[in-house]
Amino acid sequence: MSYPIDNSIFLLKRWGRRCLDALWLTLSVGALAGQSTSIAFESPHFRIVAGARAGRSAEDALRHLEFVRAALAELHGPLWVPARPVYVLLPENTKEFRKLVREDYESGLYVSGPRVDWITADPGASHLSEVLTHEYVHAVLNRVAPDLPRWLNEGICEYFASLRQEGSSLVIGSPPGNRLALLSRGRVWDRRLLEGRDFPPEAYAWAWAHVHQAAPAVFASLAGWQDLPWRTPRPGDDFRPRRLAIAFPAGPAPVRLRAVETEELRESAAEAFAVTPGESSAEAKFLAGLRLADEGRAREAVPLLEEAVRLRPSQSSWWLILSAAYGELGNQAGRRAAAQRALETAVTETERKAAQAAIE
Repeated sequence: MSYPIDNSIFLLKRWGRRCLDALWLTLSVGALAGQSTSIAFESPHFRIVAGARAGRSAEDALRHLEFVRAALAELHGPLWVPARPVYVLLPENTKEFRKLVREDYESGLYVSGPRVDWITADPGASHLSEVLTHEYVHAVLNRVAPDLPRWLNEGICEYFASLRQEGSSLVIGSPPGNRLALLSRGRVWDRRLLEGRDFPPEAYAWAWAHVHQAAPAVFASLAGWQDLPWRTPRPGDDFRPRRLAIAFPAGPAPVRLRAVETEELRESAAEAFAVTPGESSAEAKFLAGLRLADEGRAREAVPLLEEAVRLRPSQSSWWLILSAAYGELGNQAGRRAAAQRALETAVTETERKAAQAAIE
């Protein structure tokens, strides 16, 4: 699943509940900071921090992600890579991973943090490579098509999750995990159902099926996805994968891993994932203010958001939410001032663009 927590004001306003879920995750996983980790590697485009028992999995994970990165760039061009570094967390075990997610069926998570993108996965997942690929594609889409509806975003991630090389062919669109079995259960999920807020496991299966039917046209112009001739899939449809010749028939260039300081990555992981409830009144006040703003109660939200940015003035996205709340109340001077502070505290290009748009 994808929970970008510091993207533009447009995304925060558009996704509403998803943003609240992301912030709930940020506020509820303080155990990570104290987790015992002892292995860290980096490859040309990734860094990973892993529990001591996941050492071999960590190396395999980075090699696989480098392969996926090269394959997607070869398929769809150089823009199909994340805009920022991707860090990977493999917790010590499934129990530790469960502290990072809300739903029992979740096996992975993508978080767009203050300075880098993070993905994490259950080290005990039966299809770990598929989970890592799914979450990595979230980071890619966060650059190339951040405005996609959730069902299409998740469907694309599912479509590429099983990406693999067989001989000189690249295999795309195989059903990840148990998706075909889920398609045969219960009702048929058309686009209207997929656009709802709830997204249980069956929704992932049907999102994958919709994208499978629309591929490869959907990737030719993601901006025009609404104009495609979408048809509701049926369980008996042809869902065979595509096989394409690839530019590296002998496999991608070998990855030379380099050990890095574990403490550096552990601190970064704690920053991205972990703030213990009650430890930070700033996060608590911001979450409460965001919830009220999302419910259209801007007058009640503003005092909480003002206190949050007073306690944590370096959070650009918080200033953007405050700016929007001021705007809802007709306070244009406050709106522009908060947007200016968002621009001054912006770290990423996305934050800067969002702040500039809010000022205008």
